[in-house]
Amino acid sequence: MPRGKKRAVAEILRLLRDIQIEVGAGRTTPEACRDHGISVNSYYKWRNRFAGMTTSEALDAVQLRVEVSRLRKIVADQAVDLSVLREALKGKW
Repeated sequence: MPRGKKRAVAEILRLLRDIQIEVGAGRTTPEACRDHGISVNSYYKWRNRFAGMTTSEALDAVQLRVEVSRLRKIVADQAVDLSVLREALKGKW
């Protein structure tokens, strides 16, 4: 997989599960990660983010992150609008 390519949540969960099974069978984490074509850093980052989640729970978490990002942008836009209106009311325009 090309560097920087994003993987689907279901694929990440499958990789985590496969690597966990291989490590439980006696392989080292770096060996298992290398066989699956990911770095050890990516494995640990994904494990911290998605540990113990089912596919549906992980997809819900991703959707929530997108929604929170969208709402933060809306709030930032409103804050700018309010700032402009306050300056206009003070006569600084």
